[in-house]
Amino acid sequence: MNPFNNGYLRAKILNNLDNLNEDILINILNLLKPPSKLYLSDLQHELWDNLLNNLNKLDEDELKEILNLLQPKKHNPNNLYLNGVRKFSYYRHRGLNKRIYLLYDRHDANGTCRYHVHKNYISVSHWILNTIVTNENSKNPMLIDLFLETGEEIFSNKFSKENIIPGMHGLIPVIGEYNNCLYRHDKKCPYDNIRAHWTDIRQNFSIYTKFWIYYYETIKLSEQPSGKLGPLSPDIKNILHDPISYFNKVLNLPRIKKQFDNITEADIRDKLKEYLLARVAQEKFKYDNRVNTNNYEIAMSRFYIIATITILLMDSYLLARLFRTFNVPEKDKENAKVTNAIIFVGGIHATNYELFFQKLGFEEVYSVGNFDNDYDNIACYVKGSSPCKKIQYEQCLDIENLPIPLFQ
Repeated sequence: MNPFNNGYLRAKILNNLDNLNEDILINILNLLKPPSKLYLSDLQHELWDNLLNNLNKLDEDELKEILNLLQPKKHNPNNLYLNGVRKFSYYRHRGLNKRIYLLYDRHDANGTCRYHVHKNYISVSHWILNTIVTNENSKNPMLIDLFLETGEEIFSNKFSKENIIPGMHGLIPVIGEYNNCLYRHDKKCPYDNIRAHWTDIRQNFSIYTKFWIYYYETIKLSEQPSGKLGPLSPDIKNILHDPISYFNKVLNLPRIKKQFDNITEADIRDKLKEYLLARVAQEKFKYDNRVNTNNYEIAMSRFYIIATITILLMDSYLLARLFRTFNVPEKDKENAKVTNAIIFVGGIHATNYELFFQKLGFEEVYSVGNFDNDYDNIACYVKGSSPCKKIQYEQCLDIENLPIPLFQ
């Protein structure tokens, strides 16, 4: 096995260079495949093969210097940019003993640190890896719960970009890094102190497929606003008729109900249900008071209701897992509840979590960036058509003032 294909082993090796002799350093470098830009922004790729062929001519210090270039950049509070995140917030609730880093991805963003003048940046994948490895190497490592927007099956067999929504540039490498921790298969998770959660259960519901069909039908109407409206499926008719009753049934589906049943604090469980249903009621009010002038606007008013239901399918599952109690061995009972968490999801989902945290009285310790929920123009979102081409959503954040150490 190539240890550099494993993020944890890679960091272990790079953190212990002083204990390695010249022969070992040469062997490690020979193990490396032609590196990706993700790890070797400071080396020219075309020179890599030549370098490997001349390792024996380098002294020990030179070998260590090369290996140090491979190491993901450390947390540096001074002049450091985070690449691949639209908004970054840290929430804390001392009474509930919860500390949560909330990372917002904009799936359609195409602006990153590479397209700007920022030279000293770290990818979100490396930031999470550094956080986990730093914790693993500490004297008293804590359990970190990692919540990612990915489905039950997407990466269970093989990491494949084709299985991901185009544009999820920040999320893709993170999901790939923790593939062995997210799913039950024969490969062991290489990190001892993380509990990884896949959270996007929407693929298990027929309404999600029907949502995307309706989504693209609505896009067609954006080109011909007075075009013909297609027939509605029974599920979508039920949602439009009484979205609140429909979502109440969603909350009682076995997979979601199980999470809610394991929230031991009745007050939090009730507030979560109340919050989710209020979000549906908010969209219903807009739908009931809509003013439609053409078939495209009719389709869009329906779309908001359907989109809210499908978004909240995932959010109800993630939030319930965030506050539930897990079955753990007696020796690990302090880890029965989530205490330290990193959540990396699309910005619309993250905004829902932010609002619920505020409802529970969480303290926003730190926040940088912004996420504008502007999916009104869905033709822009999918096609990038004019005038949307001028929009460049930058996912590059200045985290100079991020409080260090983390989870304080």
